[in-house]
Parts: sequence; C-alpha cells; structure tokens
Amino acid sequence: MRIQNTDMTATQFTPGQTLQVPLNTLFISPLNVRRHDSTDITELAALIRSQGVLQNLLVVPEVDAGGGVRFGVVGGGRRMRALNHLAQRREIVAEYPVPVKIMAVDTAEQASLAENSGREAMHPADEFEAFQRQRDAGIPIEDIAATFGVTPLVVRRRLKLANISPRLLHAYRQGELKLDQLQALALTDRHDVQERVWAEAKELPYWKQSARELRDSITDGAVATADDAAARFVGLDAYEAAGGHVVRDLFSDRGDGYVADKDLLQKLFAEKLEAVGDQVRAEGWSWVEVRERVRPGDMYQMGRSKASERALTEAEQAEIAALEAQAKALDAKADTLEEDDDSDEYETVSAELVEVQAKIKAIKDGAVVYSERQMKKAGAIVGLNHSGQLEIHRGLIKEADKPKKVEAGVTVTESGKPAHPESLVRKLSAHRTMAIQASLADQHRLALDTLCYSLASTVLYSGGYHGDRGIRINANSQTFSLRQHADDIEQSKAWGQMAERRAKLLEKLPENPAELFAWLQEQSLETVLDILAFCTASCVDGVQHNEGSRPLAELEEAAGLDMSDWWEASAGSYFKHVRKETAIAVVKQVDPAQDGEKLAKLKKGELDKHAEVVLSGTRWLPRMLAREVPKA
Repeated sequence: MRIQNTDMTATQFTPGQTLQVPLNTLFISPLNVRRHDSTDITELAALIRSQGVLQNLLVVPEVDAGGGVRFGVVGGGRRMRALNHLAQRREIVAEYPVPVKIMAVDTAEQASLAENSGREAMHPADEFEAFQRQRDAGIPIEDIAATFGVTPLVVRRRLKLANISPRLLHAYRQGELKLDQLQALALTDRHDVQERVWAEAKELPYWKQSARELRDSITDGAVATADDAAARFVGLDAYEAAGGHVVRDLFSDRGDGYVADKDLLQKLFAEKLEAVGDQVRAEGWSWVEVRERVRPGDMYQMGRSKASERALTEAEQAEIAALEAQAKALDAKADTLEEDDDSDEYETVSAELVEVQAKIKAIKDGAVVYSERQMKKAGAIVGLNHSGQLEIHRGLIKEADKPKKVEAGVTVTESGKPAHPESLVRKLSAHRTMAIQASLADQHRLALDTLCYSLASTVLYSGGYHGDRGIRINANSQTFSLRQHADDIEQSKAWGQMAERRAKLLEKLPENPAELFAWLQEQSLETVLDILAFCTASCVDGVQHNEGSRPLAELEEAAGLDMSDWWEASAGSYFKHVRKETAIAVVKQVDPAQDGEKLAKLKKGELDKHAEVVLSGTRWLPRMLAREVPKA
C-alpha cells in the first residue's frame, strides 16, 4: 500500500511533524545507518503487542514512481521489523497505524546516527528490579512472560536475581561481579550467606572466585544431583516424597539441584537397588550380587553362559519401532532445548527419553533366554555403571565354576619352526590391542593413570623413559591403523564397542573444533572423563612382531583383560594362518583323545574346520594372548 498523491504529497509534510501512517507504507531508508540489523525482535514484538508503539519512528517522506507517498525509516528499524513480524503472524493488520516523526532529508542521516549511538543500554540489574516491581504489583509470572515475550523460566530467573543482596547488586552494577557469579550466589536466598561467601572469595586468587567455586562454597556438604549417580537413580521426586530437601539451581538448563540429606539419599538408593536385585533373584539364578557400582573389570574375571535369543514377536517388533521413533523425536527435541538457555523443558524431555530407552532395552532383554540348567550354574550382577545407569549382567559364571581353559603350550613346533608366523603375531596382537582399548575406554581412573604415566615418563624423567612403548600418548589414534595388521578386526566385539563409543562422542562434540575448548569448559566432569578415556585408549598401540615381546602387560593386568571374552580361535581367525603340525598340536592339547594320525591325513582346510569345532566353547587362547604367560 502507498498513500496516493490525491490525498497528500511529500511537500505537505513538515520536519518535526508527528502523525500516524499505515505500516505497509514503511521501508528502511538508505539514510538509515543501521540498514542490515538482524538482531532478535521476539521480545520487542511481544512488548508492542501488549503496549503498542511507545516511541515515534523517524521517517523521511518519499514519492515513488507511481506518484504515491511512502516513508523511509531512518530511526526505528527494529520497531518496524517487530511490527512486520506481528503482521506476518496476523496479530495486527497490514494497515496498522504507526506513530512517526517527519525528518528533513538533509538532517535525516545525522538523526539516524544519533539515535543508534547516543543511547545507553539498560543495565541488567535494572531489568531484574523492573520484573520484581511487576510481580510486586500482583501480576502473575505467566502474564509478565507473555507481555515481554519470554518464557516463565526467564521471569523466575530474573526475579531470583532481583532478590540478591542489595550490596551485591550494587557491586554487580559497578562491574565487581559477573553475571554467572551472581547466579551462583543466588543459590541461597540468605543475604548474609551471599555476602559472606563473596567476601571470602575476594580474598582468594581470581580463579577461586569462579561461579563453580562460589556454588561449591554455598552448597558445602550437599550432593550435586547432576554429578551423583545415586541421586539420578533414585530421582528427585522420590527423594522429596520421602521428606528430603532439594536446593534447586534455577540457572541450570537441566533443573539440577543439591541434595542436603545424604543419609536419606543413600538409604533410598540401597532400597531401590536391592528391589531390583530381588526381581532378578526371582528369575531363578543360582546367585545374584547387588553392587553400587559395576565396572567392566568385575566381569572379566568371570565366564559367561551363552544365551539363546528367541525371535521377537510381531507385537514386540511394532512396539520397538514405535518406541525408537519416539526416542528419536525426544532426542532431537532435547538437543534443541539444550541449546535454548531459556527452556525449562529439558529435564522433562530427557527423563522421558531415558524411560523410552529403558523400555526398548527391557523388550530386547526379554528375548534373551537361558535354560534352567544354565541358570542353576550361573548368576547375575546388578548395579550402576560409570554413567549412573542401571546394568544387569546375567549368565555370569564365577572363576571357581568356569570350565578349565586350555592354553597352547607350543611356540616352536617339532620341526623347530615358529608355531606362529609374524603375520599372525601381528594379527593376534592387533586384536589384543583393540580389546585393551575397549576395556580402557570404560575405566576412567585407569585411563587417567595411563595418561599420567605416559606424560610423566617423558616430562619428569631426565631424557624420558620408554619402558612400555605400547602406550603412545601423542594424539595419534592407533585404532584404525590396526586394520593393516588384522583384516578381520572390524568384525570383532572390541572394534564394534569402540566404533559405537566414537560415534556417540562425535554426536556430542561441536562440529567446529575451534569451539571445542569453550564447549569442554561447560561440560560435566563425567563427560570430559568419557572423552579423555576414549582418546587415551585410542592411542594405545600394542602390535608386536614376535612372541618374545609383550607390550602393555601392566595395563592388560590392571584392566583385568581376559582375551577369551573378546576373541575365539576359528578356522579364519587362527588355524588357516598356522602350519598343519601346529593345528594338530593344539587340537591334541585341548582334546588328548584325538587321533593324531587321522588328523594328519586331513587336508589343511578340513583340519582347520575340525579344529574350530573341537575348540568351540573351550575359551582356549594361544600363549601370546593369555594374561599369564607360562614359562617355556
């Protein structure tokens, strides 16, 4: 729309004149010094919707080619964009009357510059107090949020900051405190505590004055729910229902808080974990152990009964498909909400996602079947993993009940030739390395020790120490290079676990590596340790070229590695690579009743397949893969 010259002409307008013109006659003038503004106008649009345009736009009238009059905006471009936003949403009409002030062409650009540069932004503390006055006037939080175009969480946060000690607010205005420090002090409503904690912090070095340090000082002795596995497992709702008190951090995107009654939390944790143990005992296992923490090394010392897996019913398949679709949608929503500092839905969506994933796992676990005979010999371990998630390991066989494992006792055949060619030594040691990597990636403390060992050996010892060259912390991942030595390694259990862990970590990390350092500073210690453990593990290189060396022996022992959990001798993985006499020696060692003469008459391929059948389920390992190397 334009104003036709039959109604008025550009010469009819006088500089300084104020009037109302239709919204659709406005455009950004070339004289506007802020022509390319892309700042967010959501809150401004909400204010205009509730309050109207409170300040005139500065305009210059212009006659277009058709003889109509339009108005070039030289001051108030954001207001015009906000009005257009409301018009696009059909919350106002295209002809909405906009108050304007006419400017002369020769002074319009100076006026535009003055409006954009001469205005001082409102201090955030003024905004906190303005919200508080709205609330004191009896206006509901939801109405304040709607008026200013923000979420109720934003309003609650600003009200929380308005309640800070006046002395600290004054210090904030003077630049003595940063906003994140103010938010940390707001964890308590007691002004005396806020002031004492800040006063004590000011006497310390600047790095001890961070928001994290202030938060730790205020919550001294309390359990942080974000970092405590027991708190996440019990759930804040259950803890509060039992009479526990939670100090919630309003400025946490996930709704985290601090549990004050640690004894109550531990009692609820033990009761809930024991209840899960009782459910597993009811399944009929010979033994069930309930542990607060379950570590990978706990299972390495045990055997595992091989379960069968029934086919999922059509109903189960349909339910899993529906749940996976729901999980995908929730995961995408959680990612969006995590990036939105003003969202208070993140905790709810994340909890729903965990619940859906648990349902999927429960259906799949239900398809794993053990016979009564297996259950009478095996047991289960119940506990939380390093991420605080419940794990139930079924079908475990204790060391005393494990079938005796036979290890190859030959490194040299009767002909005097090595039992294992160099290519097989490299292949087997690559598999062993991959298994050590997968084990290490799950054990944060051991990964830290490994990293510290490597760095200290080089930095603190004169000339460096290279006693165990298998640990190479040089930021070069060894994982994929292992394919050069073992062509079947990508089919191994260890490779699969490392690939899955790598993919999950990459999903979390920022795409731009330049953003990584800042991103890491915002993450929990648990997340950083996950990344550190994976990267440290990926630098492990234990490939060997002869059986005489054994790199990573100490790390292997510390990780509790049992290669029979990760590798099994088969025709393809072992026997086709050794001489016929070696294969026969191994078969006879595992089963002395085998007829050596008949075995010698078999073709090599037939012998390899026969050996695979004989060794199946025996957990046999060649000497170089066994943890305890017997003396020759």
